[in-house]
Amino acid sequence: MKIAKPSVGGRLAVRESLRELVSESRREECDVFDCLIRGVSAAGEEFAETPFEHVILENCRFSGCDFTHCDFTDTVFRECDFSNCRFAECGFRRCEFHSVKGLGADFTRGRFRDAAAIGCNFEYANFHGAIFDRVLFRRCNLSDAAFTECTLKALLPDDSELIRVNFFKTPLKGVDFTSCRLQAPTLSLGGPELRGAEVTLFQAAELAGQMGVIIKG
Repeated sequence: MKIAKPSVGGRLAVRESLRELVSESRREECDVFDCLIRGVSAAGEEFAETPFEHVILENCRFSGCDFTHCDFTDTVFRECDFSNCRFAECGFRRCEFHSVKGLGADFTRGRFRDAAAIGCNFEYANFHGAIFDRVLFRRCNLSDAAFTECTLKALLPDDSELIRVNFFKTPLKGVDFTSCRLQAPTLSLGGPELRGAEVTLFQAAELAGQMGVIIKG
C-alpha cells in the first residue's frame, strides 16, 4: 500500500505557543501554516475548528484539550502526548504520527487519508465511525481501542498490539492481521466482521475458540 507522505519542509517558523497561533488564525481567518510548534504544554484548552497545514508538532504535551473539527494537512506529530484529547470529526490528510501517546483520545468520526502512525500508543482511544483510506499503524499499541462502525477503505496494521479491540459493526475484509498480536476482539454474534480478514492459523484457532468452535486434531 502506497501512502503519500506529508509535504513539510523548507524554513519553518518556530513557535512555542499554540494558543497564540490559534488566536491569530481565528482573527485573520487563515490556516495555521508553515511552522514548527515545539515544546508546548496545555491542559483543558480549546483549539477547535482550526485548520493546520505544513506544520510539525514536536515534543508537545496536551491533556484533555479540544481539537474538535480541526483539519490537519501535511502535518507531522512527533513525540507528542495527546492523552484524553478530543479530535472528534477531524480530518487528517497526509499526516504522520511518530512516537505519539494518545491514551483515551477521542477520534470519533475522524477522516484519515494517507496517514501513518509509527511507534504510537493509542490504548483506549475511540475511533468510532472513522474513515480510513491508505492508513498504516506500525508498531503501535491499539489495545482496548474502539474501531466501531468504521469504514476501512485501506488499512494496514503492522506489528501492532490489538488486544480487546472493539470492531463491532466494522467490516474487516482485506485487513491483514498476520504480523499483529490479535486477541479477544469485540465482535457481533458469530463474528461477521472478520469475514475476508487475513489471519494466521494460530489467530484463527484463538478466534474460533472465542466464538465457541472446538478445533480437534
